[in-house]
Amino acid sequence: TGFNVDKPFQDFFVDMDRNMSILEFGCNVGIKLEILKKMGFRNLTGVDINEKAIEIAKKRNPEIKFIHSTIDNLISKDNKYDLVFTSLVLIHQSPEKIITIISKIIELSKKYIFGYEYFSDQLTEIEYRGNTNVLWKQNFVELFQKNQPLLKLIKEKKYYYLKNELVDIGYLFKKDNFFGKKIIRFLKKNVHEIIAIDNDVKNSLPKSLNVKIIRNIILIKANL
Repeated sequence: TGFNVDKPFQDFFVDMDRNMSILEFGCNVGIKLEILKKMGFRNLTGVDINEKAIEIAKKRNPEIKFIHSTIDNLISKDNKYDLVFTSLVLIHQSPEKIITIISKIIELSKKYIFGYEYFSDQLTEIEYRGNTNVLWKQNFVELFQKNQPLLKLIKEKKYYYLKNELVDIGYLFKKDNFFGKKIIRFLKKNVHEIIAIDNDVKNSLPKSLNVKIIRNIILIKANL
């Protein structure tokens, strides 16, 4: 690419609170978390399905918490992080699975979502180490925004390769609760049944409402 691997993290994390809780999904041996550790971040967690990689990561950085798990097993009310990020991981998720993964990342995050991935305006498959059906580049910013319209894009930056036409993109989202609070105020006055995006929305509503959970959609049945 022509720049150091820590450049995107310097660009996006320089002003972040060093005490915030951070989760990397698909951490492998923990190189990116090690970069954040050197930047002064203290509350770091990495998760990966590769057990051998997690063992190596624990030996390299014993002060960082590493978990051998799938993202599904992390989903609970007790496992929420101030910031959740991926780095060159979403590109390896199949087009059939990517929306599910994005939804889980959004659910795990309390405030911020950061990503660093290959970029393309259109879904494009790339041959990877002689293999097919293992890597796709696309517009991940757009995918996140379509999945959760309340995400606010704080920053994005493209990184251009010197020796080929590949382009990487870094992006930072913030969960924007301002619009959500307006909706909740309306619901308290006008609605007796709601199908909510997730537990965060559900827990913000009065217990008198009949609340059901469904991913990605808010449907409102109002007293008209």
